Amino acid sequence: MSSSRLDQAERYRLHALYETGMSMRAIADALERAPSTISRELRRNQHARHYLPDHAQRISEHRRTQASRRPRIDAERIAQIEVLLSEDFSPQQIAGRTGLASHEWIYRHIYADHKRGGQLFTHLRKRRRKRRRRGMRDGRGQLTHRRSWMLALYLLTSTKTNMAALELMRHLGITLAFKLGPVNTSEAHQRLGRS
Repeated sequence: MSSSRLDQAERYRLHALYETGMSMRAIADALERAPSTISRELRRNQHARHYLPDHAQRISEHRRTQASRRPRIDAERIAQIEVLLSEDFSPQQIAGRTGLASHEWIYRHIYADHKRGGQLFTHLRKRRRKRRRRGMRDGRGQLTHRRSWMLALYLLTSTKTNMAALELMRHLGITLAFKLGPVNTSEAHQRLGRS
């Protein structure tokens, strides 16, 4: 099924099928088009709540001629944008109030200027956030030496093996998890009542 726009012959067939009371899905099957295409055609190209194929064709052609790409941004517009940036307007304000360019284009222009050694980025209110690569694990939430930590915590909680836990932690070079700083074994021995 194709989902592109309809031509004039298909519009006449659509009109005939629609007038018989067929459902949009049945019309779509008959025209071998997607149901969304039929729905969009009927919604956008009706005239006084009736679908007229000639009128729909004229509306469609008019829409197609009006839909031209936005003109490229010339040097004069770029100069206006840079003046507004130097007056500390945000890219969103420039795009919204003046319509000179989209805020995405303005940001791209600022960062390209920065790569060339320009100073436009200094007029931004917030510093650019460094983008994080997606899909890669960053290691947050992962405990290094997890098994060693678990064993050390287990040994610290048991009363008979405090010395073994301290020895294990000294061997692994692990600091205490509760921000107590590096393990001072002589202090730990005094706390435990051993010398």
